Amino acid sequence: MNLLVTKRQKEVVSKKELLGIFALFTFLLVLFFPKGKIDSLVAREESNYDSSSQYLINIIHFYPQDDQPKIILVNMYLKMQRFDDARKLLKTFSADPRYANRIYRLKYNIAKASFFSNKSSVNKNAAMLEMQALLYGMIGSSKEIADFEFIRTQAQKMNFQKLKVSAETQMIRRNFLSSSEALKVYKIALYLKMSKEANIILEYEIRNSSDPMWRVLLAQKNFVAKDYGAAIKDYEAAFAHAKTKKEREKWFKELFNLHVFLKHKREILMLITNNESFIMGNDELVKMVISYYLGNGMLLEARNFSLKLFQNKDPLED
Repeated sequence: MNLLVTKRQKEVVSKKELLGIFALFTFLLVLFFPKGKIDSLVAREESNYDSSSQYLINIIHFYPQDDQPKIILVNMYLKMQRFDDARKLLKTFSADPRYANRIYRLKYNIAKASFFSNKSSVNKNAAMLEMQALLYGMIGSSKEIADFEFIRTQAQKMNFQKLKVSAETQMIRRNFLSSSEALKVYKIALYLKMSKEANIILEYEIRNSSDPMWRVLLAQKNFVAKDYGAAIKDYEAAFAHAKTKKEREKWFKELFNLHVFLKHKREILMLITNNESFIMGNDELVKMVISYYLGNGMLLEARNFSLKLFQNKDPLED
């Protein structure tokens, strides 16, 4: 009897020792394994998610404040379609506001994976709404261009047009986009009837861009608002700062036609007088001026202008 008890005691001790050794081995493995190599370890174990995830869980247990293994495990849960586990793990992340976008991005990836793996139209719609909400949340906390590019790219892929414009508007305010890119965003904002974003873009570019096109766009906006005095000043500024001859011709016509629309006879005659040599160098502007004179019964002015035109014409020209 005593021999039997001794044997059982030995067996119990043996099992405890074995468990102790295993626990100690796991602890030492986690403690001394360089965490910077976790990515490569998981990559090698990609075909065996269970063992990789268990290893990461042990890492997280010993280093609860380190978000790196948590990020890897969340992404692994996504591949395993364990979305609930991924969401639970996200709740344990650092509350540091500097990492807010990291969490937003992971949450977005969970919602996106759920969207593409779900066959229910109701659930897909819920996932899509969640994706949009998360991307909008990211806009408010983003400071780096990489974060905005992520939002912009995802919005493009998911056809969130208004969200993309909202992100790009903030990129423009931070000078992350060129003036030519801003112009494209502005036109899309107008098309989507996003007047708030369009106004933000326009006001920013008026202050910071040297491109006279923005003054023209402001003139058009003021014309629609029936603020004709402001529209005239904007067209005058665009004409004065035009960078090419083609631009000058275009903005002159806009300014001229606006005065005609408003029946500003005195301003029209002054505009012609101040820009006579410029007008005479362009056949289209010449026709426009002569047509104005004739259409308003100003035969003498039309005659005098034509005489000046012939006097200035090169005799060698055909």
